Amino acid sequence: MRARCSKKSSMRKEKIMTNFEKIIAQNRIKTNAVLATYCAIFAFIGLLVDAIRINANDLGIALFKLMTFQIFPAITIIMFLAAFVIIVVCIQNFSSIMLSGDEYKLIDTSKVLSSKENQIHRLLLELLEEAKLHFEPKLYII
Repeated sequence: MRARCSKKSSMRKEKIMTNFEKIIAQNRIKTNAVLATYCAIFAFIGLLVDAIRINANDLGIALFKLMTFQIFPAITIIMFLAAFVIIVVCIQNFSSIMLSGDEYKLIDTSKVLSSKENQIHRLLLELLEEAKLHFEPKLYII
């Protein structure tokens, strides 16, 4: 009986981890799409400003010349680099940005935890064990 229960439990954990990995992969694709769109918007604004900068009579011809580098798109390059720098800064400061606007609580295992906090911490430990990670990240409740 016990072997059957542990087998069901391990199968359930595998299913949860498979779903978890699938969700992580989907979120990564969505995140990359958002970042690419962000850079594309900045580049498009740069192209429009470059078209004004070169004082073009026809927007279509100006965009063609800028995108084929017949005329160097200086503002477009600057805007694209600005978007890239903004993304890098946001990624580097992710934790402080995430935690800046909301009330949050650090789950500190050296202190007495409530039953809900203890349950969340055990869940984190199970995920770390399944992922075979050798470190424990800070856990916040937002």
